[in-house]
Formats: sequence, C-alpha cells, structure tokens
Amino acid sequence: VEMPLSGGEQLFVGEDIGHIEAYLARLTQALWGAMIMVLVLGVGGGLWISRGVERAMGGLNRVVSAVQEGDLKVRAPVRHSGDELDELGQGLNTMLDRLEASMASIRHAGDAIAHDLRSPLTRMGAKLEGALRASDEGVRPKPEQAPDIYRKVTGAKTDRALLLKIIRN
Repeated sequence: VEMPLSGGEQLFVGEDIGHIEAYLARLTQALWGAMIMVLVLGVGGGLWISRGVERAMGGLNRVVSAVQEGDLKVRAPVRHSGDELDELGQGLNTMLDRLEASMASIRHAGDAIAHDLRSPLTRMGAKLEGALRASDEGVRPKPEQAPDIYRKVTGAKTDRALLLKIIRN
C-alpha cells in the first residue's frame, strides 16, 4: 500500500509474499503432476479393460465361426466372472447344446427312415429292372401305353437312384 505523507514523503506498507508465491507454485506443480498421473492411469486402465473385452469377444467370435463351419462340439469360454460376456457365453453354450441334441435327433430319424426305406426301394428297383429287361427282350406294351410306361419306369428309376444316394449319405 502506498500513501503520500504531509511532507511530500511516501509511506509504503508491504508484506513479503514470497512464501505464498512459492506455495502456489508448488500447488500448481502438484496439480499438473496429478493431472498427468490421472491421464496415464486412465489411458492404461482403458487399454487394459479394452484388451480383456477384446479377448472375450474374440473367443466368442471363434466359437461362432466354428459353428458356421459346422462344428457343433465347440463351446464358448466362460470365465465365471459374472459379467455380461459370461452370460452371453453361457447362453451361447446352452443354445449349442440344444442345437446339437436336435441335430442328433434329426440324424437318428434320418437313419431310421433310410433303414425303413431300404427294403421297399430294393424291391422296387428289382421290379423296374425286370420291366426294363422284359421290354428289351421283346415283350412290348400296347403302342398307346409305351410312352407313358417308359416315362414312369425311367422316372421311377431316377427317383430310386436319388433316394439311394440320399440314404447312403
């Protein structure tokens, strides 16, 4: 504070604030250091968390790709952490278990149908072969029946071949 006195002199009153400025400088440095530390920890923590999520999602993606290629035995990894990715993995595994059971049931039904059709198809094939041999040996149908019988015999033979191919596969 500056004040003029009656004799033309000036009165100066002051206080040394050097220690306050030093304190403010230290406080500013501490705040900058804390900000840098928070940024480093935030970026590091974000990278660490994103890698964990990426790893879990990669595992789920590998399972989905394997299932798309036909492997129904593959299962999603479950880390038992109780998070949403574990719930998704458990749900996917449950769905795959049910799908695998359904496919086994369908396969069993297909095998049963193939077994049941094998004997009738064999008899039908033998009759068709006999009819074709008889027509080759000179036993001819009536002229008006010939195109219709030939179409039925060759169509049935083609159908039989397709059915046998399905059964064998």
